[in-house]
Amino acid sequence: MQTMHKGLPWGLNLWGFTDFNGTQGTRDDHFELTQFFTEYRLRKPLPKLYKVEGLGVELEYNEARGADNGLLRVGLTFKHAVSTPYGTGWLQWRGLPYETDGSGQQLSMIHFFALGERLTLAGFSDFNLNKHGPNRWVAESQLACLIHGQLWLTLEARYNGFQSANPSLDGSGIALGLSIRP
Repeated sequence: MQTMHKGLPWGLNLWGFTDFNGTQGTRDDHFELTQFFTEYRLRKPLPKLYKVEGLGVELEYNEARGADNGLLRVGLTFKHAVSTPYGTGWLQWRGLPYETDGSGQQLSMIHFFALGERLTLAGFSDFNLNKHGPNRWVAESQLACLIHGQLWLTLEARYNGFQSANPSLDGSGIALGLSIRP
């Protein structure tokens, strides 16, 4: 489940999602939604600064299944256009140096590219700097093909270094699905 709201008061925009996951390792309870992860970002674009456009401030909230897993991050973003043979794409760089639990920081790159009239590539790479353990990557890319109207066929590849560190979870995978985009 994903949401995006632009045009909020004071130039703010909100983006977020909640992933619900079943149990891994046994076929019988794949559809028992035993895990979740939620992430919401409140962004405020900043005015042009020394001829630099695309800067912003971001407040990010994360929560996962389990006790005391809520986390708030604060940082800066920089988003810029990238030309492709099929139109425009963009990259957004994020530096989130403050986390409310004091566990570390996060550096991110988010991307979107048009690969044709009906084909897009979008995703992210997060590098999590952890003070109390090893640094971890979380990355995902989605190749999407427009089927008809607003219906898209999506192939997704994902790696989660936090899940890979847990012996009972598989931190990588590939999925095929359908999505509706406005």
